[in-house]
Amino acid sequence: MNKKHIKEHSYGISDSPNIIIHGDNKKALKILQDDYKESVKCIYIDPPYNNGESYAHYHDKKSHEEWLRDITETLKLLEPLLSKDGSIWMSIDDNEMHYLKVAADNVFGRKNFLTTIVWQHRNTRENRIIFSKNHEYILVYAKEPKEFKLKRNLLPLTESISIRYKNPDNDSRGLWQSISANVQAGHATQSQFYELIAPNDKIHTPPKGRCWVYNKKKCSLK
Repeated sequence: MNKKHIKEHSYGISDSPNIIIHGDNKKALKILQDDYKESVKCIYIDPPYNNGESYAHYHDKKSHEEWLRDITETLKLLEPLLSKDGSIWMSIDDNEMHYLKVAADNVFGRKNFLTTIVWQHRNTRENRIIFSKNHEYILVYAKEPKEFKLKRNLLPLTESISIRYKNPDNDSRGLWQSISANVQAGHATQSQFYELIAPNDKIHTPPKGRCWVYNKKKCSLK
């Protein structure tokens, strides 16, 4: 498979920025290296789970070593395509999840790991096995986490959230929400234990076993 082969078997708008390739993923990814290097903002892959099941187009059973070698090769072809603010999302179950994490750490860098999303894919209990496996996982990595954080698509503010914010004292900084200013003190530093003097001159100290959210230097209350 090469660019000429793809062009000869393509249809639709020739200058469209979108493309769908039906074929072997590794061959396709090699072709995309030149034209799409460092330009893809989001990659989602749903690789074989290596769970031993048979599907319409393939039998999902390889030796662990072969599976790990194949997925690592694929990740190495995907990594150059990510833009600076790009991210990759990888679906997997717990059969190979931990090994995929290690492989992805090696390719994308452990410092670029963002999170593991756990999602419930079934509501009924599976009684044929020792533990019912009702959850799967999505591993998320960013090319450069700081860039991704700046460009990520945040969820819009919903009405149920916005009604929590008010401004009864006409604060010049805008709407605000009243929440607890103290947290559990288990991992606190000494700078989080101090007296707060409220505008009415009342002195406040953290409850027993708790500390202030912010240290004394950051807190602006006097």
